[in-house]
Amino acid sequence: SLKGTTAGRIIFNEIFPDDMDFINLTITKKSLEKIISFVYRKYGKERTVDILDKIKKLGFSFATSSSEITSPIL
Repeated sequence: SLKGTTAGRIIFNEIFPDDMDFINLTITKKSLEKIISFVYRKYGKERTVDILDKIKKLGFSFATSSSEITSPIL
């Protein structure tokens, strides 16, 4: 079944390996900790570091951009 999401969530999910389930939730500190813990257990240290670096770059990119991506995609 189709579920609604946002463009930001689609962009966020592009960071992760293709075999991971789509993460369709608001990212909080707690949820990010759980996601990273899962990534570390499944993919190991090297892949986790790469993903964390991509998350950092994505966050910096959106923090310094004037546009918002919050509109839902149905």
